[in-house]
Parts: sequence; C-alpha cells; structure tokens
Amino acid sequence: MSKNPITMNTRINSKKIKGIKDGWFSETEAMYPGQKFSLALEEFSSEKSILFSQTSEFQDILVFRSAQYGNILVLDGVIQLSERDEFSYHEMMTHVPMLAHEHPKNILIVGG
Repeated sequence: MSKNPITMNTRINSKKIKGIKDGWFSETEAMYPGQKFSLALEEFSSEKSILFSQTSEFQDILVFRSAQYGNILVLDGVIQLSERDEFSYHEMMTHVPMLAHEHPKNILIVGG
C-alpha cells in the first residue's frame, strides 16, 4: 500500500492552524476589504481534511479537502484555488498564446 506523499511523515496539529475552527476554514486575511470566504471541511473533520500545513521561508501554506470544492490551496490565510475551479486558470493560460499566434498547429504550454 502506498502512502500519500503529501501527508507522509507530517504530523499536523489542526488546533494550531489559523482559520480552522469547528469543521470550517475561514480566511484569516482579507484580500479585498470587507470580504473573507469560509468553506466547510470534508466531513467537518480537520483530522481527515488537512492534507498539508507548513510555514516556508516566504509564506504559510495550507492544503485541505473541502466538502464541496475538492482540494483547496491556501497561501497566507487566503484561498488561492480549488479543484472545482482549476479549469478556468488553465483556460486563461491557454487562450492567450493560442490567440497571439497567427496559425497555431502544435502547441505545448508548460506551467500552472
């Protein structure tokens, strides 16, 4: 049986993660004044839902599984993206080079 590489060898204490309370994640920073989002954790359980939590040299990183939006990436307390809406980011990355080229035939877009 293979182990999940994200959570392997990582002990996560959900009580110390900012924004997690009573089965919900709430943004801890406001990206826009007067607006913060909250999402329910899968099964309302932080023990089962938190996939990764670490502070790097540059930012706080949190990845958790939500009840409705799949895996969620949070940087510095602000939701960045979810599995449910990731297609819109890929479409934006694709349309710009496709429309910038006169006759696109074979294209490789790397990144994202």
